[in-house]
Amino acid sequence: MQRIARYPQITVLVALSAISFQLAGDAALGALAWRGDLYRSGELWRVLSGHLTHWSLDHLMWDVGMFIILGSILETRCRGRYVSIILLTI
Repeated sequence: MQRIARYPQITVLVALSAISFQLAGDAALGALAWRGDLYRSGELWRVLSGHLTHWSLDHLMWDVGMFIILGSILETRCRGRYVSIILLTI
C-alpha cells in the first residue's frame, strides 16, 4: 500500500527555489540558467538549476503557479511517483 502525502513539501520547496532564484537577481540567474556551452565546459549544475530560472516575472508566475497546482495534486496522491516524474522530465 502506498503512503499518501498530506502536504506537498517537494512542490513547495521547488516553487520557493524558483522564486528565490528570481529574487536573487540577474547575476544569479546568469550563473544558474541553462546554457549548453557552459554545461559542456563542466558547469553540470545547470541541468537542475536551469529548470528553476525564468526569463521574466510573468514567465515565473505562470510556471510556478501551474507547478504548485499540478504538483500539489500529484504529490499528495503519490510522492514516490511524483519524484520519479520530476526526475524523468529533467
